[in-house]
Amino acid sequence: MTVWQSLVISRRSLVVGSAVGLWILLGLLCVVPARSAPARATQGQDVATIGRALRERGRYAEARTRLTGARTLDARYELGLVYRATGERALERAVWNSFYDDFEAGRLDRHSARALGYLGRAAQLLGGWKDANDTFRDAVDADPTGKEGARANIAWARLFLEKYDAGHAEACLDEALKILPEDAEARTLLAAVKLEQGYDVPAAERELARAERAQAGFPEAMALRGKIALETGQRELARTLARRLLERNPAELAAHTLLAGAALLDEDRAAYEVERQAVLAVHPTQARFFHELGELLVHEHRYADAVAFEEEALRLDTKDAVARAAHGANLLRLGREEEGMRALREAWRGDKYNVRCYNLLQLFEEVIPKRYTLVEAPPFRLRVPTSERAIIVATVLPLLERARVALDAHYGTQLKGPITIELYADPSHYAVRTIGLPGLDALGVTFGPVITAMSPSLGKFNWGMVLWHELAHVYAIEASRARVPRWFTEGLSEYETTQADETWTRRTSAELAGALFRGELLPTGELDRAFLLARDLPHMVVAYHEAAAVVRYFVGRVGRAGVRTALLRYGEGRSTAEVIRETTGEELPAFDAGLRASLRANLRGYDGQLMVRPTDYSDREALEARVKIAPEDGRARGLLVLARLGAGATEAAQGLLDAPGHQPSLEMRYAQVRLALGKRSLDAARDALVALRATGARGADVELLAARVHKARGETEAAWSALVQAGLADPDRSEPHLLMAELAQANPHPQACGQDAPGGAACAMSALERALPLEVMDASIGRRLFKLRRTAGRADALAAAQRALAIAPFDGELRLDLAEVAPSPNEAQRELTLARACPLSKEAAARADALEGRLRPRRAPAQSR
Repeated sequence: MTVWQSLVISRRSLVVGSAVGLWILLGLLCVVPARSAPARATQGQDVATIGRALRERGRYAEARTRLTGARTLDARYELGLVYRATGERALERAVWNSFYDDFEAGRLDRHSARALGYLGRAAQLLGGWKDANDTFRDAVDADPTGKEGARANIAWARLFLEKYDAGHAEACLDEALKILPEDAEARTLLAAVKLEQGYDVPAAERELARAERAQAGFPEAMALRGKIALETGQRELARTLARRLLERNPAELAAHTLLAGAALLDEDRAAYEVERQAVLAVHPTQARFFHELGELLVHEHRYADAVAFEEEALRLDTKDAVARAAHGANLLRLGREEEGMRALREAWRGDKYNVRCYNLLQLFEEVIPKRYTLVEAPPFRLRVPTSERAIIVATVLPLLERARVALDAHYGTQLKGPITIELYADPSHYAVRTIGLPGLDALGVTFGPVITAMSPSLGKFNWGMVLWHELAHVYAIEASRARVPRWFTEGLSEYETTQADETWTRRTSAELAGALFRGELLPTGELDRAFLLARDLPHMVVAYHEAAAVVRYFVGRVGRAGVRTALLRYGEGRSTAEVIRETTGEELPAFDAGLRASLRANLRGYDGQLMVRPTDYSDREALEARVKIAPEDGRARGLLVLARLGAGATEAAQGLLDAPGHQPSLEMRYAQVRLALGKRSLDAARDALVALRATGARGADVELLAARVHKARGETEAAWSALVQAGLADPDRSEPHLLMAELAQANPHPQACGQDAPGGAACAMSALERALPLEVMDASIGRRLFKLRRTAGRADALAAAQRALAIAPFDGELRLDLAEVAPSPNEAQRELTLARACPLSKEAAARADALEGRLRPRRAPAQSR
């Protein structure tokens, strides 16, 4: 079994879904509400109902008195949950084992979905994961289309979520919701799945709204909503929800966890201690409280603090395999590998169904020893693919040293080692190392003393920019004691990369301007939410750009000294409002007003442009909901057309445009052009473009669309003219220049290229030269420019090749090209040696041999005596 595969729990042919940042349901994961009793009224059923009501209000002693001696499944189940809440483990286990006794003695109906559902829950709460999995399957099969089968599916989903398997959990919930579409528990668990599968907060909140409509004040939904609030910086909302939960149940673990988490993030130890004591007074060995807080601190990137909380959990419960596995993973993130592996192995002995634990053990025990090697270069330690060692040592290490020298000077400190930088050639290895599960979009992650990243061998990103960015995080984390807000450290790392190389910058000014002019930018004090609420990678890029803009404005106000002061103050537990006040002398609203004024001045060229970018229509589900609620919203309707087009739903997109009773918006007219162009209805596309321009619509997006229409119609001059205007309208965008290069090399090329030679080489070179500094993640531009310059005999051909190698350092053929034009034999030999360390085709290998022969020094002829 490979690292990225599912473990033992499996459900038919589904695969394990990816997950980001588990902190699900604030300690309620193992408490399954007993809502599956039939309607018939019996004395035992009344006891169970009364006992449940008492338990749910924290009146455990009374509930115990009522429930003791009752023999029905639901009453005994409630009694087990009472013992669980108060930490009476021996009594709790006796209850769960009684379910097994009934099953083995034939007292439990093996064909009843309801009875099997209780047995599955008992197995789960005993830690019998395989038994629980098998029993829930049997329960569903016993009533595949009925309510009891649906409730068994809901309980089964909870089991999968507990084992970090959101994919199977979602499948169970999908089946359950076909039968119980408005079940509060199912909707709440589906919200947890949305968070686990990619931290989709908007989707999770939509599910929670449905849960709360189905059952007002549903505690589990309130707890999850509080967790989201806490993680997105809305601490007062989290406190409010916690207090509402405590009104119902003063002993509610989730509520005390929320209040304790808010206190920790506010650096209020006294308030935290109050919640700690309240929890331990009810359950003296409640390890889950500390584990959940550890997970919150992981979400806040405070890994050393998280380790301390997991250790507290383990002091209370040495057998808590979940806390033990989290402890091990966090130790690995801090570079304490021997301790981390010991913890993971011990966790695995206690729970062989934890997929994250399994994946990490497989990676470190089976994969890394066979395929990766360590390179010691103090203060750095590099873990790299063994086959890539030569290239990485020759290219990455010099860059890291340059970055260290520059950043030491900027922060007035000396980098403390060892700093472990792990570069993974396999995306699955990188994801497992970073989050324990496959599926991770980020190119690099910094834990403090450990940085994980994709290897440059992928050739799809600017590895120098990424590593400089991640290394800058190390300084910010160290100076702030890991308390720097995400927006500040991300913006600061973006700033550092632009200081290192002015081309290493985000080219999303148009998206930032659109958000600014629509009033959608978040205040600085809430900017962390831009990262947490980003619906996809394009939205995350805009969050980075906004953070970078705020930090650039901040540095312009206070200089490097102000940055160092801000980091120190964050480390002391100060809020952003306090940090801004101390460093700039302004309150946050005044700072934000100045920032907005600065941005409007810098981005005024975008004001009034029609901007339609992928970030505007990437969330199709939200747009569908918006159009349903507000069908008159023309912008949303036009964006939904584009979203449907992107999903291949051409007819549905056309139907949305053709629906009567709607005044066409600019976005709808823009979408009409795109739709016609996609259908190759070129006359219709031309007519729709004329109609769009007649409205006064202007901007880079309009001109680029026009260029595509003209190019498709063979109207080269009109296409070129539109591209010129697009480049002027959005100076950050490489696309107009890349399309110009295509037109320049077409036959015939535009008149603007003058008397250029056939193929438009000079004109294409000029366009690519404009595109090169604007697109630093695409090696093909540098390659193309190198070839054109080399053919033209230009001395600056090498510079273009170096730009390509900054993205694709394992391009052996390009290194051979460099060796052939190198200015000295030594440089030629260096590139040849590096080329041989790259994967080479047979033809390229033969070319390398020939070049080696030309470079080998000739021996002088022997002299006769």
